[in-house]
Amino acid sequence: MNFTQQELINMVYCIGEADRNVLLAKNRQKYPDVRTPQVLSFQKLKDRFENSGSTKYETKEILGERIDQDTELNVLLMLEENPNLSTRKISRQTDISQSSINRIILKHKFHPYHLELQLHEEDFRKRINFSDIMLNLIGENRNFINKILFTDEATFKSNGSVNRHNMHYY
Repeated sequence: MNFTQQELINMVYCIGEADRNVLLAKNRQKYPDVRTPQVLSFQKLKDRFENSGSTKYETKEILGERIDQDTELNVLLMLEENPNLSTRKISRQTDISQSSINRIILKHKFHPYHLELQLHEEDFRKRINFSDIMLNLIGENRNFINKILFTDEATFKSNGSVNRHNMHYY
C-alpha cells in the first residue's frame, strides 16, 4: 500500500533531520501514532526525492497498442463497406485487439444502432384491423388470449423482416 502524501513528507523531514541517513528509529520517535515505514521505504523515497525533487510516486504509463492513422482508416473503411461487421471480426481480420477497435470506433464517434420500424399510412389501418380481430376473438372466448404464446425469440415486423434485434450497425 502506498504512503499518503503527508506520510511521505514526514519521511522526507526525518531524512533531512537525520543528515540524509535513512533512520527508521527517528521516524518512530517523531511520529509514534503513524504506521512505521520499513528502511527500504525510506531509501526509495530518498532516491525518488533526489532524482525528481518530488515525493510523489511515479505513474507508469500503460502502453497499449500503437495504432497509426492508416490502421484507423482501414478499420473505418471496413465499417463503411459493411456496417454489420462486428468488432470481433474486425479484430480477427486486422490482427488488432478488440479493445483497440472499440477505441477507434469511439474516437470517431461511431455508435451501434438498431434499425427501427418505419410506419406507413396503410400500417395504421392494418393495426386497427388486427386489433378489431383480436377483440372479436377475445369477445367470443375469454381464454383466447391465454392460448397465445408470447416470446422474445423473434420480432416479426410489417415489412417482412424477422429477428433483427441482434444486428448491430455502425
